[in-house]
Amino acid sequence: MNNTILWLDLETYSEIPIKNGTHTYAEHAEIMLFAWAVNNNPVQVWDVISGASMPAELRKTLLDPAVILFAHNSHFDRTVLRHYMPKLRLDISRWRDTMVQALAHGLPGALGALCEVLGIPSDRAKDKEGKA
Repeated sequence: MNNTILWLDLETYSEIPIKNGTHTYAEHAEIMLFAWAVNNNPVQVWDVISGASMPAELRKTLLDPAVILFAHNSHFDRTVLRHYMPKLRLDISRWRDTMVQALAHGLPGALGALCEVLGIPSDRAKDKEGKA
């Protein structure tokens, strides 16, 4: 049994405001950075706009159907990936969402607020400058 987890977070840009809706935003979004970690290994960052190819380990892990994919607000990441990399077919059953888990426990869904409630130090929490 494969217990591998891929943690991921996308940093994106679109001229379309996110307030116009996730799908409208995602249709025009560019992935700038793709942060990822396998299990408890150090976080790595693929600088997508540099033109570098997807790291081999990320590609292998992402495409492995036995690997569980974790994201905070996975709806956003799934939607952006579907538009930006349409050939990448990631089965929805592989995804787990830390925002949904937080909400299920009566905690805030917004990452910054969740970090504050959980007492996560500011240097490890959501960058307030990155709030859409």
